[in-house]
Amino acid sequence: MASQIEPTPPVQPNTVYLPTLVPAIDGLLRLGLAVERIEAVFQRSLEEIRAPLVRVPMLMSRRFWDLAVEFSGDPGIGLELGLSTVSRQPNGMSYLFDAESSLKRGFEHLARYMAEFQGHFRSELVFRGDEVQMRLYDCGSLQATPQMVDYVFAGLCALVRRKMLSSGQPGSPLRHLSFAHEALTDVSRHAVAFKASVSWEQPWHALHFDRELFVREVSRRDDALVSRLQALMADINQYSRPTLLAEVCDQIAHELSNGPTLEAFCNHRHITRRTARRRLQAQGGQYSDLLDEHRRYRAYDLLKDSSLNLIEVTDLLGYRDLSSFSRAFQRWYGSSPGTWRERFAKPQQR
Repeated sequence: MASQIEPTPPVQPNTVYLPTLVPAIDGLLRLGLAVERIEAVFQRSLEEIRAPLVRVPMLMSRRFWDLAVEFSGDPGIGLELGLSTVSRQPNGMSYLFDAESSLKRGFEHLARYMAEFQGHFRSELVFRGDEVQMRLYDCGSLQATPQMVDYVFAGLCALVRRKMLSSGQPGSPLRHLSFAHEALTDVSRHAVAFKASVSWEQPWHALHFDRELFVREVSRRDDALVSRLQALMADINQYSRPTLLAEVCDQIAHELSNGPTLEAFCNHRHITRRTARRRLQAQGGQYSDLLDEHRRYRAYDLLKDSSLNLIEVTDLLGYRDLSSFSRAFQRWYGSSPGTWRERFAKPQQR
């Protein structure tokens, strides 16, 4: 009989905690990517990108991983960047995981805080028979790219390896990985990297662990440190407030099917359109451009879902009619929505 630990509902489902991406950013810089291209993605200087307590719209996560694939020419770049450093979690999260006495206790914290740091996902632990699954559900306003999933999984597995090695435990508790998307590179690449079997196009992303090793107490719990680190996690969430640009992106994401407008946002926030435009421009955005970019990414996500017809996709994107959506899609991707969907459905690397 299965049991599970329920996740905490997302606090800010349309943002990503930028420090979690900094190691990947540094990895691309080491590969030779120009700093200016990174700064253009996040609309801030490299110094500001590396600052603590920064949340950015999920839109910028999609921009970043698009840039990473374009620059590297490698659809598996998320895996490479994830494997190149010890851990993808912010320091407080890493320390909290290390301070616990078992993988189970460590992952309970991850399940609780995942949505606050990786707005794309909510997570839960599912205990079934002799295995435990750490499931990631893609629940953001924009879907996580496969590269982002690879990056997060590599970071989680690095935490597990470090925990087991530091406690002198032999063997690996990781049995299997499940991915909700199709394989974009050689199917053996992930199996070799993670030293575990892999399956694709599953209902959700998941890490599968040996239950006995997962629940085993492998070290002494540092109660005082755990309490201090939990307080730190609360402080991060309290003080990492979104910018006006992030608030605009949140409004666009929530109201997309209704045709969001700057006027509606200003009325809700009780600010003038002139003030909103000025502040958005200072943060590197214009309302019409942000709306167009959200629609472009959301159209990509929705058209992959074969259960939706083109009229339904048109409505969900907030267009008045199919012809308006088709013109926009032609501008974004160089083909009609129907043609693009047929091409995407064929087995090929994107």
